[in-house]
Amino acid sequence: MRKIIVVLMLLGFSACSGKPTPIPEADTADAKVFASRCGSCHVAPHPKRLDFASWRHMLGVMESQMQHNNVKPLSEDEQKSILSYLERHSR
Repeated sequence: MRKIIVVLMLLGFSACSGKPTPIPEADTADAKVFASRCGSCHVAPHPKRLDFASWRHMLGVMESQMQHNNVKPLSEDEQKSILSYLERHSR
């Protein structure tokens, strides 16, 4: 639980830090899905922020948050695209 709180705090700080760091391969389809869906409610975090296992966990946390906030859930294709992108670019 403590790890989740720390990660959420770090994600929140990125939204307040001004101009975000550009994400890798920003012009690819996977990056565009990541940026649009993960950046629709907050600044999309840089993929290097976490390792892939943590991103997989965070995706579940964020999906629960989306459901709680009545945000359209990720489609199966969007999930695959986001996870593929994060797997290539995480720590």
